[in-house]
Amino acid sequence: PRLESFKESLVEAEEILSKSKKVMKVQLENELQSFATSVKGLHEDFNKRAPFSSDDMSISTAMDLLEEFTQELGQKRKQEANFQPNLDLFKMDAAVYKELEKVSEQVDSLKTIWGYTADWDGQLDEIRRIQFRDLQVEDMDTMATGYQKKCVKLRGVMGNWNVWQNLKKGIDEFRTAMPLITNLRSDAMRPRHWQAIMEEIGREFDPQADDFTLGKVFELELHKHSDLIARLADEARKQYEIESSLEMIEGVWATMGIEMGEYKQTYVKIKSTEELFQTLEEHVLKLSDMKSSQFYLPFAEKVEKWERQLASVSEIVETILAVQRAWMYLENIFVGSDDIRPHLPTESAWFDDVNAGFPKMLRGIYERPNAVESCAGENCGEMLEDLNSFMEKLEKIQKALDDYLERKRMLFPRFYFLSNDDLLEILGQAKEPELVQKHIKKCFEGIKVLDLVKTDQEDRVLCEAVGMISPDGEKVPFSKPVVLDPPVEGWLVKVERRMKSTLTKLLNSCQQANCSPPKGLKKDKWVLKFPGQLLITAGQISWTMGCQNALAKIAEGSKNAMKVCRKRQTKTIARLTDMIRKPLNKVDRNKVVALITIEVHARD
Repeated sequence: PRLESFKESLVEAEEILSKSKKVMKVQLENELQSFATSVKGLHEDFNKRAPFSSDDMSISTAMDLLEEFTQELGQKRKQEANFQPNLDLFKMDAAVYKELEKVSEQVDSLKTIWGYTADWDGQLDEIRRIQFRDLQVEDMDTMATGYQKKCVKLRGVMGNWNVWQNLKKGIDEFRTAMPLITNLRSDAMRPRHWQAIMEEIGREFDPQADDFTLGKVFELELHKHSDLIARLADEARKQYEIESSLEMIEGVWATMGIEMGEYKQTYVKIKSTEELFQTLEEHVLKLSDMKSSQFYLPFAEKVEKWERQLASVSEIVETILAVQRAWMYLENIFVGSDDIRPHLPTESAWFDDVNAGFPKMLRGIYERPNAVESCAGENCGEMLEDLNSFMEKLEKIQKALDDYLERKRMLFPRFYFLSNDDLLEILGQAKEPELVQKHIKKCFEGIKVLDLVKTDQEDRVLCEAVGMISPDGEKVPFSKPVVLDPPVEGWLVKVERRMKSTLTKLLNSCQQANCSPPKGLKKDKWVLKFPGQLLITAGQISWTMGCQNALAKIAEGSKNAMKVCRKRQTKTIARLTDMIRKPLNKVDRNKVVALITIEVHARD
């Protein structure tokens, strides 16, 4: 009976549970229906009140409203989660609330776009308060580009939302204004350009004032005059290039010096001007290019000033170099030697004037080597006059010196073989014939030096030339000694005459000695007795006479005359060849070798 009673209780409990489940399921379905209705209501409310537009809504209001919808969404998500156990109990599928998902997505999107708007407005407000002169244009452009890219990425989600459109519009307008800001912020802008802007808008402002900000720029509506400002900014940049070039030129010439150095321990001179003239050429060209620019006028005075200064530096340095070359050359002649002065007394006085003023001028440049200070200062005109005066005197001195040397050359034409420096050295050593010796070989090609001896006559020592010596050491004594008394051109003429007379006599003797004994000498004695050149000449004379006689005999009918002549020539060569095999000194060996060469040629 108890078992039966228990079974009946189970059946009753099952019926009660079944009824309860039905009631609970109906209740769950009603709750789900009610939840669905509330979700729909939330969606409708969201569509009505959500901050899709920023025309009449502040950022704070929009963010508060989005926070409100976020909380409602949280509650709905919590309710939705609470349904899940009962749905599992009754094995019911959970419904998908698309409106809830849509609201959630749009809330997130709105938070993003309103966050961007808040950040953008914050950045813009901060930029508007910064003093305009402190604006970092590149950073501003980078910021605007970044926000613009963010907006573009959201176009597909919220392209039709007013809040997105307004943000995009604000960023685009800001980027459109960037060229204006860039132009106004240009380092090239000068007071004259700002004054032109003020005259255009009819209002005064101070671009360097603390209250001149980006906000002030828009308040003044400068963006309405962007074309004028763009033109002025471009003009300012072009003028800035000229201004920068002028500053560069000023900087270079502030340190550009004339390279000076010591000269002969007593003087100074300009050592090098290569860098100076290269810089001069470059900068004169730059200044010329500036004058051809339409933006040159604001700097006309400064450009012309630098043109004058550089022209002065160029002219004065070039003149100094010309005077320096002439002065250094003539200083070697007129200072430290009195040989030329007696012959050119007027010119010597002129040189003394130059030598008193020009080294002093060089010393002044040495002490103040800056090129512009030294050569383009207030006294540059007087300096140039002095230089021209120096140059005029030096040219006259040089002309007189050239005329003097020309007269000396006319007296002894072999002086034409010498340079002016060598000739001046000879003239300056007229009393010292030994010192003239090194120039003899330039006057007489085959002579190295003269054979000089000193003799005592009438209580004074005389120097005499007793012969001449060739480069290979062959000596030819003069027929009579030549006394070497000044002037030098006088005794050189006498020496030349004595050379000719001596060689004439020797050649006659050499020719006579070239005959066969007993009238002449044996070939070896003949060769050793006379100078080499006379041997060759006498040999040529004998050969010519022999050939002439042979031809005359052939004309008379003697057919073997030329053979006899050739045989005689061959015999002469054989004798000379025998000599070359014997011990000979260097000079005699050279004579024999040269003579054999000529005689072999004559035989052939």
